[in-house]
Amino acid sequence: MDFDIYCDECFPDLFCSEKPQARYALIGSLWLPTEKRAEFKTAIHALRDRYQVGGEIKSRKVSPSRLEFYKALCDWFFDQGDDLRSRGITIEASKLNLKSATDAYFVTCYVADDPETKKKILNSPGWKNPFI
Repeated sequence: MDFDIYCDECFPDLFCSEKPQARYALIGSLWLPTEKRAEFKTAIHALRDRYQVGGEIKSRKVSPSRLEFYKALCDWFFDQGDDLRSRGITIEASKLNLKSATDAYFVTCYVADDPETKKKILNSPGWKNPFI
């Protein structure tokens, strides 16, 4: 089975600023079967249309006017069961020793995910190395 894997970070100033404002860095990933991508995209667009929410979906944008949308999105997410998986870590800013955006990318893409799961994916027939 092929997977699409999306990685992201919260508070990117922690990765590249000499005077970061946040105390913790959050790094996460979202995993979904490739064949479900179009279906999931359509479902999320339908939720956005229903609640009239545009722009990027992110935790910092939760507000009273968008709360029902985010609740519906969370309900939809958990209704997907094993077809939609997430993983995240929280790192105290004082423990980070990153010198560049490349270091941040490495942490986001390679450290954020469970090693055993990563091993299974890298050894699966559906794995396509994005660097080749």
